[in-house]
Amino acid sequence: MGVNIRKLIRETIEEMVTQDTVAFKNYLRMTPEEKGSDLAHTYSHKVEEFFDDEYDGDVPEEYVGMEPYEIVDEMGSNNEPLFQQFCKWIMDEFERGASGMEYDRPAWSTFDEGELMQNQWLVHFTDGNSAYDIVRNGFTKGVDDISQLGWTTHMSDRAKQSGGYNFAYHWSDVKRYGSDGKYGDTAVIFMASGVRAHHYGDEEPQFVFYGKTAKHINLIYQSRETGNWELEATNGRILVSKPKIHEIVDWVVSFYDRFRSILN
Repeated sequence: MGVNIRKLIRETIEEMVTQDTVAFKNYLRMTPEEKGSDLAHTYSHKVEEFFDDEYDGDVPEEYVGMEPYEIVDEMGSNNEPLFQQFCKWIMDEFERGASGMEYDRPAWSTFDEGELMQNQWLVHFTDGNSAYDIVRNGFTKGVDDISQLGWTTHMSDRAKQSGGYNFAYHWSDVKRYGSDGKYGDTAVIFMASGVRAHHYGDEEPQFVFYGKTAKHINLIYQSRETGNWELEATNGRILVSKPKIHEIVDWVVSFYDRFRSILN
């Protein structure tokens, strides 16, 4: 019986679009009401300030003695009008940059809605040791909390040990955003599905993918002898050498299928 190539390709693509990928896409597309609810729980400590501003400090009797997060939970469960009022108030505070809300900003406030893309070639810059480890073992580190993806550079390595979401460039963005060496002299090129979104803080497109879904991972490094970027075959022989990393990336995108027997 002949192999249905189209079916195999479709199954491969569907396999790489995980629930985690869809979850991040849906997270970025939350409604204003959902964002307000998210802020209400993230910054529950400001509920006392809310009562000061809106009710002259008059806290309803049923909430007296509760911790701030308990008050917010209770409002959300049993007093929807008051909870929605707090959500609107906290959203207004957030948008005007109120004190105490500068840190732990939710990721939806740092990205646009993004585009879900399937089975794409991606490039992740890192140091040499990490790159070799990724080639051997895959992306074992990452951020598992979607809400924290906006400012991962401020997170400790310990917070990334359990694996999760990672960042890369879509292959077509490398020439513009990754060719000046600002991210180092080592990278991995691989295939995964994820969300390509604009990051307002970094002012560039970033591709968010779930680490364990990465496939066909190959090392790209800059030679200390020639300064060229190089791609090795699995036998250690230099397969391609180019002055610019985006030229290596373009080569992989164009010729991977032809040389996949000697690449990962």
